Amino acid sequence: GVRGMSPNRSAHLSMRQNGHPIAADPLGYPESYYTPPLTMVQEVQWVSGASALQYGSQLGGMLNFVMRPVLVGGKTSARWTTSLTSYAPRKGAYRGHGHVFAEATGGGETAGFLVAVDHKSGSGWRDNASFGSTTATLAFQERKEGQSGVWTMDQRLTLLRRTEQQSGGLTDIQFDNDPRRSDRSRNWFDVIWNIASSDVAWVPRRGDVDVKIATYALKASRKSLGFLGTPNRVDFGEERDLIWGDFASVGWDARVTKRWIQKEDERLSALVLGTQGYLGQNRMRQGTGAPGSGAEFAFDASNVAREESDFLFPNTQWTAFVQGIWSFAPQWSITPGVRWERIGTYAEGTYREVIFDGAGNVVEDSLFESESTKRRQIFLPGLGVSWKRPSGEWYANAVRNFRAVNFSDIQINNLGVVVDSLISDERGANFDLGFRTSGEAWTLDASVFVLLYQDRIGLLATTIDDPILVEKPVLLRTNLSDACTAGIECSASRRFLMENGMSTTLTGAASWMRSRYAEGGLPAIEGNEVELVPRTVLRLSVFHQTALWDFQVLAQHVGDQYTEATNSNYTPTALHGLIPHYRVLDLGVQRRWAGGKWALGVKVNNATNARYFTRRALAYPGPGILPADGINARLTLRYIPL
Repeated sequence: GVRGMSPNRSAHLSMRQNGHPIAADPLGYPESYYTPPLTMVQEVQWVSGASALQYGSQLGGMLNFVMRPVLVGGKTSARWTTSLTSYAPRKGAYRGHGHVFAEATGGGETAGFLVAVDHKSGSGWRDNASFGSTTATLAFQERKEGQSGVWTMDQRLTLLRRTEQQSGGLTDIQFDNDPRRSDRSRNWFDVIWNIASSDVAWVPRRGDVDVKIATYALKASRKSLGFLGTPNRVDFGEERDLIWGDFASVGWDARVTKRWIQKEDERLSALVLGTQGYLGQNRMRQGTGAPGSGAEFAFDASNVAREESDFLFPNTQWTAFVQGIWSFAPQWSITPGVRWERIGTYAEGTYREVIFDGAGNVVEDSLFESESTKRRQIFLPGLGVSWKRPSGEWYANAVRNFRAVNFSDIQINNLGVVVDSLISDERGANFDLGFRTSGEAWTLDASVFVLLYQDRIGLLATTIDDPILVEKPVLLRTNLSDACTAGIECSASRRFLMENGMSTTLTGAASWMRSRYAEGGLPAIEGNEVELVPRTVLRLSVFHQTALWDFQVLAQHVGDQYTEATNSNYTPTALHGLIPHYRVLDLGVQRRWAGGKWALGVKVNNATNARYFTRRALAYPGPGILPADGINARLTLRYIPL
């Protein structure tokens, strides 16, 4: 979660790999069931403020995984990593999983390739938690230099295949008694993710202009199969619920960048003009799955009385943006930006509702057809200011943001969750003011921010009319109210050099946030805390390095947070309630030899065996409390050519 926005989905972030969107549908279904293994990642970028307008309209900005590059003009090389993670035995049985990663890259003077495979399989910390996951990537790069300038062409194909057994959720009492417990042995999840991209960049010989055209295509699916009863209900082995989503999309990003340099003091100004487009064709189905216990992802057509839905969601997005930086004085610069979006979201399909009486007999069986079209044009301005002083840089940002309603919120049924038929898009604005500075061995960045929501979408514990129960308790997903989150953020690092080449690096990050729902919205939540916003977050890393050894300590504290707008502390089903504060300590040691090419390391995660959780799931992979892993150790052998 960024600045108190929901961590359960990437709905408030533009999730990207090498600048290309990787979510199922950036508008209607922004979940990223795929994120690249960190063994394949060179760095992670987060861009916020006015500069993020060129990447999307999300309130949280852009999170980009920069993949390891293709080596052009270098010799062929390879690297690999293998590891084994072990948990404490469970009922006398071994629990753990293995991990293998291999990469090869090389090429000639003008072209190169990279191929990498990452595979994990085994069992998790809890019961009923087996899994297998394989990610593969293949990349090519070609570079040509001629009279017109330098051309660079990049192509990459990434594939993910993952099937996992899901342990299900727990009630608060079950979690307190045994967090490794699982009463769900028939819940499964399957993900297929295929992403292809092709980029062309041209830099003329004059050097102050560059042109880039990036295209991508995504073909993916996710399947959830299991018994979705609350954790205080028994699974009698009957039919299971199946949600099947298929996603297909293509998109492009074309931009031209012009730079100016003031020769007298080398001040830089730049202007980016760009256009982006997105076409998506998505299908979401929900119905009764097979009554068995394995990973048989198929609908059960023999069940006559069942609720089901089958919807198509074609989406379109056309975007134009202007982003600039103007150094109008030796120590001053502004970063203005404007983004215009034309969005079309469509839904067409059928859904079936079946009502039973108290004895399990069918009272009503209805099939409905639904079709909706929604078009809107969004205009988002933003402005950033920077003032550089000898002691550091002061900066400020103000930017408007927008988040579309997800189509999964409209037609996919979650346990106990009812969607308001009048739910609408969410808007907001980000403001921040900060100071950053750095020296030869240290960095510091501190800021204050205010995040404003208009018509914030969230969950409200309430009741609705029901033909059988008269008043049925539900979680209502609706536009709750306007809201505000204000906070302080700080990150710092300091490196201490010692004799004999030893060094110690301290890295820390801290935030304090206060969030409240505004007056004028739903009376039941006025003045309440916004859900999933911990008051305090503290993280600290101590890394000590010698000529042959590495030692690291990682510690974190995350404060209390609520999961829905009424700020309830406890419910018998555990679908909502308080997420208590938690503290986690990780320890690591590594031995290097052969000039650093080889390394053998041991990592102990959750060294104090803290009992904690970070999420109360409403449906898959729960519902209920999803416990975090207890103490575990990982042994890793790594080879990296220098």
